[in-house]
Amino acid sequence: MAARAVKATRQADSMHLRGSARQEAGEPLALDIAVDSEKNCEGTVKQQGATAQVRHKSATLYLKGDEKY
Repeated sequence: MAARAVKATRQADSMHLRGSARQEAGEPLALDIAVDSEKNCEGTVKQQGATAQVRHKSATLYLKGDEKY
């Protein structure tokens, strides 16, 4: 079963990552990011009540934060 999962992952053209983590200082960080095989990505990062929209396209990173960011 694990070998099939690894094979499917290697053949994927894109990936969607959604989750959260806690930094050393204890602040939670939430991610919702989609990445394609061209290394482009789009999504959001949330921390301490602030949200930033993230987009990476053609070697350029765009970041748009809300008022709290």
